[in-house]
Amino acid sequence: MTFFSNILKELPPDLPNIINITDYSSSKISIVKVENAFATPNAFDFYKFLLPLTSEYPIEVMEDEKYRLKRNNLFPVNPGQFHCSETDNKPIIKIPPFLAIFVDKQFVQETGKVLFGKDKIFFENNNRFINPTLQNLINIFIEETVNKQAGYQLILENLNLQIAINLLRTLENNCTHELDIKNYSEKSPINDVINYLHKNYTEEFSLEEIASSVNYSPFHFIRIFKVATGKTPFEYLLDIKIKKAKEMLKNSTKSVTEICFSSGFNNRSHFSVVFKRKTGHSPSQYRKIVNG
Repeated sequence: MTFFSNILKELPPDLPNIINITDYSSSKISIVKVENAFATPNAFDFYKFLLPLTSEYPIEVMEDEKYRLKRNNLFPVNPGQFHCSETDNKPIIKIPPFLAIFVDKQFVQETGKVLFGKDKIFFENNNRFINPTLQNLINIFIEETVNKQAGYQLILENLNLQIAINLLRTLENNCTHELDIKNYSEKSPINDVINYLHKNYTEEFSLEEIASSVNYSPFHFIRIFKVATGKTPFEYLLDIKIKKAKEMLKNSTKSVTEICFSSGFNNRSHFSVVFKRKTGHSPSQYRKIVNG
């Protein structure tokens, strides 16, 4: 079952056929192509982002305010916000195709919690030009749902997160208004994990334990962590250990074996292999190079 089924539950039964909908959906996101606008006010229990593909888009009416939407600009609609198009007293008018991107509310809020440390996300109702990165993600999302090649569901799950993060980063919302991104990242659960890894790199712990500490499944935690840092938790931890080893090789007289254990490795052979892969030199060679 795709997320589009949730949308259908909140629409009048006959409306999807009348307004000519084509959907491209995953479990968390539905990108809907629509060719008609209607004047019946409606509100959804998820986030909606309107994306006109031409300049021929009617005035959008939202909570007694009127908005002129712009071509290739995203316009957010928050959960519970009633909205409709101005159609000159006609129930439905035909317009050039536009996209409506629906995103699961809980998914957006969970992602906001990781990025900014808060889950009550409210987007400003204004236009924002869609950036090339987000446009490309949307195009790939649509291609994957249409072609359905082997592994497409895993790709869609990854795209869900990338699209949600890009929407939170690029569209004005209550998080970016209160504090800048840096301040939010300092409060995020991922930053808590990073601090923990730096302080406890010599300890033994499992991925499940770390993920559980920030209330995520291991699979979801790995994806979030990699988006935030560019590395998996394991790769990040290895880099910390190698950095500590390099500092000790340069600034201490400890033996390579002592440095191996002091930097969190429990096997000298494995330590040497990883160190050479990361630096291009064995620990002994590195010590000679940095100390002249």
